[in-house]
Amino acid sequence: MTTSELLKVSKLRVFLLACGAIATFLSVALCRTANAQHSQAPEQVAVSPNLAAVSPVPSVSAIAPVVTVTVFRRDDGRGSPGVAVAQFAPEDRAQHFEVGVKGLEARSDPVLVRWDFEALETSVGTHRRIATSEQRFPVPTDTKEVLLNGKVVLPRDWPTGRYRATISVNEQPLRMLDYIVGVEVATTSALPSITSITMLSDDGRGKPGQQRLQFVPSDRRIHFRADLGSKFTGKARWRFTAVTTAAGNNVSLLDLQGDVTDVDFLVSQMSAPQDWPIGVYRAELLLNETLAKTIDFTISRS
Repeated sequence: MTTSELLKVSKLRVFLLACGAIATFLSVALCRTANAQHSQAPEQVAVSPNLAAVSPVPSVSAIAPVVTVTVFRRDDGRGSPGVAVAQFAPEDRAQHFEVGVKGLEARSDPVLVRWDFEALETSVGTHRRIATSEQRFPVPTDTKEVLLNGKVVLPRDWPTGRYRATISVNEQPLRMLDYIVGVEVATTSALPSITSITMLSDDGRGKPGQQRLQFVPSDRRIHFRADLGSKFTGKARWRFTAVTTAAGNNVSLLDLQGDVTDVDFLVSQMSAPQDWPIGVYRAELLLNETLAKTIDFTISRS
């Protein structure tokens, strides 16, 4: 499988057309949803890479830069990143975005980082490009992970709605960050924590098997289990993406949601009728439309 042409989601099944073959991705217990987002042209946009080294995470064999953490932060009142938030309020005129990346190779020429901001669906319009900004910087040879910071500023309150920030490295999209600008509801702070997301191979009968950190192309069915810190009732949503693969980059594979009641864990799975393209994939879990946990994993030949 070397190319990716078309994705379809039909009930609990997503079809990836690649070289004329159909790869099917299944999710358990959740149904589908649509994305929405947000607009207004800011008068100042800045990209501010921060190359401070952070603690290494458990090593996973990666064939491309991998995002390890994403954080939204309010401004501290002095133009710098402040407290982390799940979403922004309209009065958060300066919005900060923090992305941890490992796998960037040190090189003589600086790395190009670009941020693209878009309003997807807002109170004043839909699908509007806000701004683009880019900057070059060198990657230190002794740094295994870097923090890249982006910033967008509006001199007045933001329209409420859904937005997207996309970060690219050397012209290759690295991560799309969908976020909300709106009035926070009380239930947001009451969301349970995700204590862990476990990946498991299939036992050959469609059930979860052994726990795994990465997979091989012949692992055609992959299981996921998210353990919650407390009971949860509300809307749960699983989102799967092919980040960087032999069949394509940043391809949305699955986006399903459903209502659950009094649960302390959530499960999902994705499967293909033939071997997976090698590359880096991502699983995201959202609770009541708030991103609760992200995990990147690798499918490789060894």
